[in-house]
Amino acid sequence: MKTTSFELVSRDYLIKHFKSKFLLVDNNLDLKTELNDARFSLNKGRHSPKNIVMWEGYGLIDDNRKEKTGWKKYSFSESVWLDLILKLKKFGLHNKTLLPVIDMFCENNDNAKISKYPLLDFYIKLIALEDTQVFFLTDFRANSVLITKEQLDSVELTSNYEHEDMLKINLSSVVKRLLEELPIQIN
Repeated sequence: MKTTSFELVSRDYLIKHFKSKFLLVDNNLDLKTELNDARFSLNKGRHSPKNIVMWEGYGLIDDNRKEKTGWKKYSFSESVWLDLILKLKKFGLHNKTLLPVIDMFCENNDNAKISKYPLLDFYIKLIALEDTQVFFLTDFRANSVLITKEQLDSVELTSNYEHEDMLKINLSSVVKRLLEELPIQIN
């Protein structure tokens, strides 16, 4: 997948809204705190503990327990990531190919040191508060990008755009389903 077309169309938007606003220390503190509070148990109907341990071994998720005893708890953002991993695995992506996705989510540091996955948190905010349609695009090598529907449409409508094989996951549906399941306060 040639992600450059998708990255170019979203670059200015991300610079203006994500890097210049969302990552600032005093911006969105309540939202970041709410999205990153590890208080939810694993949904064993969707995720097997065996897979969780395996994904921890590959570095896809962290065991955030202080003494590695007791029940594991996950934040809302981690729950979104777990559901996204599950979807990607169903399409055959290997654990090692998913590591660049985490790098993408963590590439920019949250100045407030709250967000574990700042880019994912930013798009969760767009979905939850602004009702923006967001997609996760990837290829079998995990060249990935998060993109809004409007940005995706603008790339695909250009005259020189070539449709390539890629996986498109509706991140909005993942987030909205979890918003119904997990009690969080987003304003």
